[in-house]
Amino acid sequence: MAFQWDIFQNNQGDSNPEFLFYGLDISSLEPSDVNADNLLIDPALEHPDLMKTRLSVWDIPEKEQASSSRQETGLEIKALHGSSSEQALDDLRSEFRKLIEEQESRWEKKFQALEQESRSEMRALEQEIRSEIQALRQRVDKIKVEFESELVKFCTEIDAYIKKLRAWATEAKLCVDKAVELQTD
Repeated sequence: MAFQWDIFQNNQGDSNPEFLFYGLDISSLEPSDVNADNLLIDPALEHPDLMKTRLSVWDIPEKEQASSSRQETGLEIKALHGSSSEQALDDLRSEFRKLIEEQESRWEKKFQALEQESRSEMRALEQEIRSEIQALRQRVDKIKVEFESELVKFCTEIDAYIKKLRAWATEAKLCVDKAVELQTD
């Protein structure tokens, strides 16, 4: 909702200028006290309750200053008037470059820290893998020894069965030979 008020005539009906400057008696103001170009109160007036019109003379509360993005980045807005504007721009540029370099430095340090951390994690992981491989080799060696032991037992048992079979075969042959001899006699 746009609020328009003709300062000089105050003939806009419900529009009350006292709402703009609560607690200030503006009836004593003359039209010459008002800057008619932009409808702002002239700060040169001796009225302490008047709203100040230039940003450079505003009192910004501490809470607002702390939350200002300009304060967070460290940049300060400087008045750009006349020959000092080029210097102010150069100062802002150098301040901005300095902030960029500081940020790059912080990111580089973070990157190096992450890189170092990843290297140490990789070393730890490699060591863990090596120890697991060593443990697996030991298990394989143990299984191999157990297998060879079982194989030796199995071969020994087979040898025993073969000897028993040979003994049975020899006995069977003797029995057959005796039976053949008895038949021939």
